[in-house]
Amino acid sequence: MRSAECTSHLALCLALLLGTGCRARPELSARDIANYAPRITFSNFRVGVSENMAGHTIYYVDAVVKNGGDRTIRELSVDASFRDLDGLVVFRERAAVISPRRKALGPGESREFRMGFEGLPASWNRSAPNLEIAHLVVE
Repeated sequence: MRSAECTSHLALCLALLLGTGCRARPELSARDIANYAPRITFSNFRVGVSENMAGHTIYYVDAVVKNGGDRTIRELSVDASFRDLDGLVVFRERAAVISPRRKALGPGESREFRMGFEGLPASWNRSAPNLEIAHLVVE
């Protein structure tokens, strides 16, 4: 009986901890993203290349994100589209710019970030990708 009592107390404590520690962060709708997106700017693109420990080529893109809006950005992911010389998309991948593990980006703040990509095709034009906001959580 003592073991069952401890188990139920543990379950109750865990439920209380999870319930108080996790806040619901509303993800914006596509319309809300479209309305807030013009306030988010990307600049100072730099494309580089390195090799990982397995010997694979990793391309990275360094850039700066600025929150020109009046809300704090908690999460931000982009779809990065790489193009060929004819302007056709030859590779697309989603990348996190601001995640729950990183510090939020307040109104008016700017921050450098890095995105890494593996497996880019030889037809890629070696220019920085076009970035389109795919996921946004603000407060």
